[in-house]
Amino acid sequence: MKYFELCEKSRLLAKEIMEDDLFKELVECKKTIDCKYQKEIDNFKKSEIKFDEVKKYGTYHPDYQKYKKAFMDAKNQLFGLDLVKRYKELERMFQKKLETISDTIKQSIKSE
Repeated sequence: MKYFELCEKSRLLAKEIMEDDLFKELVECKKTIDCKYQKEIDNFKKSEIKFDEVKKYGTYHPDYQKYKKAFMDAKNQLFGLDLVKRYKELERMFQKKLETISDTIKQSIKSE
């Protein structure tokens, strides 16, 4: 019976979190970014992959600076967008909210 109660409380907590305005805004922001900035996202991912491959060999790789610059440019282009900045801000706020919920759960478990 305790297992069922725990599952039900977990389900209700998840539902409450997903109905929160902060979560809804975060999801909408993500959808908009995925649709509106696909070119920038693809450019970032491709440059990241290339830079990661070159990083394996360290700074002595002949194309290290070239790929590093391309990666930094793509990163700055994507993360410099206002909507992406807002998404990252919402993400931090949501993470803090989840940490608060987690702390509350820990405290309630300790007090039992």
